[in-house]
Amino acid sequence: MKLTYIYYILLVACFINSLYFLHNNKVKVLAILLFLSILTELLAEINIYKKVNYYLYYHAFTLVEYALISGIMYQCIRNKLFRNLVLISIPLFAVACTLSLLFLQDIKQMPSMSGGLEGTLVIVWCLRAFYDIDVEGPE
Repeated sequence: MKLTYIYYILLVACFINSLYFLHNNKVKVLAILLFLSILTELLAEINIYKKVNYYLYYHAFTLVEYALISGIMYQCIRNKLFRNLVLISIPLFAVACTLSLLFLQDIKQMPSMSGGLEGTLVIVWCLRAFYDIDVEGPE
């Protein structure tokens, strides 16, 4: 069994699990993200089978993925300045991805620059969210 299939199984399992917790807004967004991830991977697999370039799907998905993850992080961050930065970063990220697509990476290439920027921003938002977690120490 290819490792890719293990990834797909885990993705579907997480999506199914998320359906049980849709009453939570963060999980609703996560369920949408997981569904779109599955759809993107399915489209990519079909195009791989047809021997057609499939990176177009990843370019589009990177934008949607960042917006959805940022939406989740927005709900987790309490600091007003950082919440505003998260919101502002979404259209700025879209502009950066578009500029990267136009001038640096062709649509037929993996969007590695956009993915790298996305990963960096998500790490920053996660670190900020960690500061907002209420920790109850031993009494």
